[in-house]
Amino acid sequence: MRVHRGICAKLQGGFLRRWWAAVAIGILLIILAAVLAVLFPNLINLVLDKELAIRDGGRTYKFWKEPPVVPRMQIYIYNVTNADEFLNNGEKPALQELGPYVYNQHWEKVDIKFNDNGTVTYKVKKTFVFSPELSAGSEEDLVVVPNVPMLSATSQSKHAARFLRLAMASIMDILKIKPFVEVSVGQLLWGYEDPLLKLAKDVVPKEQKLPYDQFGLLYGKNATGTDLYTIFTGINDITKFGLMDRWNGKDGLGFWTTQECDSIMGTDGSIFPPHITKETVLKVFDKDLCRTLPLVYQRDVIAAGGIPGYRFSPPTNVFTSVENLPSQQCYCPAGPPCAPEGTFNVSLCQYDSPVLLTFPHFYLGKYHVTRNFWALQRPKPCLQITLATKLETIFSHR
Repeated sequence: MRVHRGICAKLQGGFLRRWWAAVAIGILLIILAAVLAVLFPNLINLVLDKELAIRDGGRTYKFWKEPPVVPRMQIYIYNVTNADEFLNNGEKPALQELGPYVYNQHWEKVDIKFNDNGTVTYKVKKTFVFSPELSAGSEEDLVVVPNVPMLSATSQSKHAARFLRLAMASIMDILKIKPFVEVSVGQLLWGYEDPLLKLAKDVVPKEQKLPYDQFGLLYGKNATGTDLYTIFTGINDITKFGLMDRWNGKDGLGFWTTQECDSIMGTDGSIFPPHITKETVLKVFDKDLCRTLPLVYQRDVIAAGGIPGYRFSPPTNVFTSVENLPSQQCYCPAGPPCAPEGTFNVSLCQYDSPVLLTFPHFYLGKYHVTRNFWALQRPKPCLQITLATKLETIFSHR
C-alpha cells in the first residue's frame, strides 16, 4: 500500500508540475499576444513610414518622381453671347457654358536635389494632351471672353496720373482694343498675341516687364517647369511628409497680411502625410490659387477595387466674405471693397488683374453681392474664373 501511495504521489506531483508549466506557458503566450497586439500596428507603421519616405532609390521614389496615374483636367468656358448689348445697352451678360475640354496630364519631377535637412528640391514638368474623344468640343471653337490684358492694364492704371490714364485710353482706342475678344479655345488656354502686351514689351522698362509676351490662361505651363519646390521627404519627421518647406526659395507667398494666410505649408495635392483620420485637415498649396487650400472630411466612400476610404473637400466657408468670417480680412490687404461672398480675389498674385475665383457655377456665391461688386469695378469688370474641378481627394484607410 505504501509503495502504491508513493507511486500515486509521484504521478500526481508530475502531473501538477506539467499542469502548472502549461498554465505558465499559456499565461506567457497571452501576455505576449497582448503585447504584440499593442505593438504590432506600431511596428507595421514604423516599417511603412520608413518605406514611404522619399529617398533616392527608395520604394516610393519612382512613383513620386513620375506618377503612373493620368490626371485629367476638365475645362469649362463661359462664352459671352451678348457682349455688344452688355457694353452698349447695359444688359445683363448672357453666358453660354461650353465644355468640357479635356486634357490628359503627365507629371514628372525634374532637376531633383536631395538636401541635408530632410528635404528635396525639384521642378514639376506637366504635359497636357488634348483628348478630343472625351471633350464636348474642339480647341478650334471660337468664344467671346473678357479681354484680360486690357482689364489688367486698366486696373493697374487706376492710381496713375490723369494724363496717363487719358493716354492709355487713347492707345486702346487707336489699337481698337475692346473689353471682349473673340479667340479660339486653344488660344484662350495656351496663348495668343495681344497688342497691349506687345506694346508693353517695347515701351515698359525692363524691371517692370511682364514675364510673358502672350496671354493665355495656361500660357507657359505645358511641358515646362519653372517654379522651384522644396518639400519634406519624411525621413526626419513623417508627419511633414510631402509638405512644402520652400517655394522659389521663400517660406511664404508674400501677398497676405498674416503668417497663417500667407503660409505655403501644404502639399501639391498628390501626396499627403500618412495616418489620416476624419479629424485631419489636409492642405493643398497651389500658386495659381494664391493660397493654401484646406480640405476637410466629407464622407466615407468606396474607392476603386472596393477599398474603403475618406472623401475630403474644401469647407463651404473657404471663400466666404469678411462680414461672415472676420479672419478672411487677411486676404483683403487693400481694404474694402473686399471679395464678395463665395469668391476669392487673386489680383495681387496675378499682376493686379481683376480676377475672382469661385466654386463651379458660382456655387455658394451671392448674386446680388456679386452684381454690386461688378458695378463697383466698372468700367473694368472682374473676370470670374471657376475652379473646374471639385478639389476632392479620396484616401484609403490604413
